[in-house]
Amino acid sequence: MKAETRPLFAYLSIVAVAYVFLIIDAINAHFAFAYLFSDAWEHAGALNALMESPFDPRAPHVVADASSARFMPAYVLAALVGRLVGAESTSLLIGIGFVNTAVFFLGVYLFSREYFRWKWAPHVVALCLLGAWGKGFVWSNATTLGALPMVAGFPSHLALGVGFISWWIGLRLLRKPQDEKIALLTGGLMLILAFALLTHVLTAVVTTAGLFLIAVFERQVIFSRRVAVILAIPVGVLLMEMWPYYSTLNFLIPAAEKMIETESVSEPTPAAQSQNVDAREPGDTAEEAKDVHPFYRPVEFLTSYGIGVLGFLLAAWYLIKLRHLALVFSLFGLLGIFLVNIFWSVPLGHRTLLFAGVFAHLLLSAFLIEALRGMRFSEAREFFVRSNPAKGVVMVLVGVSVIANVAFAAYRLRSTAEVDGASGIYTRAKWEVSYREISAKLAPDSIVMAARPIAWPLPAFKGRIISSLHGNPFVPDPRARESAVKRFFNYSASEAERDKILNTWSASHLLLFRGPEFLRRYAEVRGKLVAQSGPFALYELDDR
Repeated sequence: MKAETRPLFAYLSIVAVAYVFLIIDAINAHFAFAYLFSDAWEHAGALNALMESPFDPRAPHVVADASSARFMPAYVLAALVGRLVGAESTSLLIGIGFVNTAVFFLGVYLFSREYFRWKWAPHVVALCLLGAWGKGFVWSNATTLGALPMVAGFPSHLALGVGFISWWIGLRLLRKPQDEKIALLTGGLMLILAFALLTHVLTAVVTTAGLFLIAVFERQVIFSRRVAVILAIPVGVLLMEMWPYYSTLNFLIPAAEKMIETESVSEPTPAAQSQNVDAREPGDTAEEAKDVHPFYRPVEFLTSYGIGVLGFLLAAWYLIKLRHLALVFSLFGLLGIFLVNIFWSVPLGHRTLLFAGVFAHLLLSAFLIEALRGMRFSEAREFFVRSNPAKGVVMVLVGVSVIANVAFAAYRLRSTAEVDGASGIYTRAKWEVSYREISAKLAPDSIVMAARPIAWPLPAFKGRIISSLHGNPFVPDPRARESAVKRFFNYSASEAERDKILNTWSASHLLLFRGPEFLRRYAEVRGKLVAQSGPFALYELDDR
């Protein structure tokens, strides 16, 4: 093998390992759909709505004259393909994960080679992003290998990869003053920023801020190039507003008050997963509301990040050395928001810990790259044992962490197929079977009354619901919908109240999940049982 092709081949080997996990998941596990509360149901619902009507889609979950921030270019294109081949939305989302992951690894490769100016840098960065963790987070925007099958199809994963590509383009503009492709790169940067903002606005805002800091702190740069990169950001925002499905600015401005009205630091317990989810929802009790979000639990933080915590410590060291300042200030800025959220609620402020992790792992990569650059294998023992044992220890710890993460990801993937669902005994495979059987009795325009946790996956198959688990800022009355559903399933509600709620929201069906006897009696009087699968019972309501 030629020397110049070895780095690329080695990098593709790392990528291949990640794809092995994606392939196994696609065949057997379906990790993204293993949990009733998974965000994957939201994305699959959006794809389903787009496949039903690609150019005039309805709100993907609730029946409302509203669009959705999930109707972004990538999903529109995917839905057109899915519509052509007759794919199910859940399978389509898994397929999207393969494309998103390719974009992610491409972005890491291009950015790392350009930023660190070393052909082997992408390998170190990829291994740190995937494996320099403890047990890792299974969360959108977490880069750990164990989370990859869960988040690969999510817009946030694509937006992160696109963000890396935008950093690469920005660095090319800043560092190559003689490049004849200046106009092409500048135009491409504007378009890719618009695409990223349309794909996942939260991720894109963070990566765009990182691009801004790269432009500010990059040394020995022609001033006009620095200005060009910075000005590309507002131009990208203007281009973003040309998208016909929705306005991202209209999404950003009211999102805080419409979607986040509680303290971000708290999170309900999954108590409803083991009790009657027809009558209760997470957060219904004072005890649940007091639970602290796992991101704010010190033990959870340390065990999840593991060796990645070194990246946070290295940020202070590089600040003193005045090096990698764009990465350092990005990390500190995100940590600042994360800490402020403890005292004052910041919309999605807890999520900044995951974004900070990206920069922490990049700083850890920088530390390792400095140790490895130019070193021959025969010199390794002399360097690490005698010259710089601290770097040797870090290198060994990262290596062990990577191996442990691969093993842990394999274990997690293997056990996912039998993971318990909301009932405590209901497995992932049965979830999908039951929802397919139930939705077979629905029309695309059926309006189903169901408790929000149970209703959440339904639009990924067929039908619409009254209130979704996650808010859509383009829907004007989310709180009224939520209150109506909670009141309907409340034990103290009268039959007259339930009738009024069903009529107000034009419900055509009622879906129960092991509902209490009083709800089943009501359903039998109000309509007829048309489908039953496992603990699910679907009633078609009479016209009244």
